[in-house]
This record gives sequence, structure tokens and C-alpha cells, in this order.
Amino acid sequence: MFFPPPTGIDDVEAAFGPLQARTTTPLPNDYVAGQIDTVVVMEYDRGVSVSIYKVTGGWEFLFQAEVTGPGLLRNDLFDIGSSWADVVAAFGVPQGRTDGDPYYQCGRCDVEEPVFFGIVDDLIAGILITYYLD
Repeated sequence: MFFPPPTGIDDVEAAFGPLQARTTTPLPNDYVAGQIDTVVVMEYDRGVSVSIYKVTGGWEFLFQAEVTGPGLLRNDLFDIGSSWADVVAAFGVPQGRTDGDPYYQCGRCDVEEPVFFGIVDDLIAGILITYYLD
């Protein structure tokens, strides 16, 4: 419902085109002693930032997408710039707040992890979509 879930770096590049910025950060693997994996953050002028966890010599996993530009969400219910009331009408009262931002534990939103909404003047300013990564 929210965001086309790419499966890796090539999918993100194919979906959004030329990058504005790309950052790579080494990260120790939680399960393989001594293995260093990589977090790749890909930022685009269109108002989207995608974070991919890349296992050394293996898989790539989407684990976060931040959307701040209109027209990038896959739904007819609301978009960036829409009224916060549109979200509440679609999903009901938020399940909680973190640092003041409302969130939904959103299995019904095509993701199983929390989806956070940045609200400014009762309008959706940004959406942080998180994906399960173990």
C-alpha cells in the first residue's frame, strides 16, 4: 500500500533513477563473528531515501524508506501533503507515538513493522516505513 518494496540496490536504482547521494556505512554482522556488512542509504531529489542492509557476499534487504515527496506512495487514501485526518479515517487512531510522531504497527499496510508519520500543521510532511530485518 505504501511504497514499492524493492529487494535490493539495483531495484532502487531502477525505480528512482539517478541518485542525489549515496552513503555506505560498515556494520558488524550480529550472527557471524568478524563479518562486516554494509548499510547503503540512497537519497533522491524526488523526496525519498531508501536504506538497504547488504550482507557481505550475500543478500540485500530493504529495511527503511523515508518518503517526503508527493506521488511516491502506492495508495489512493493519502499522500505527502494530505490531511492527517485522511490517515486517521483510513487506519483509525494511531497505535502510539515516538518522539511525538504517530505510528501504526501496520501489517495491513503491506509491511509488518511500524510506519511513522511526520505531521506539520495537520498535514503529512513525511512517512518513515520500516521493514523487518533480523
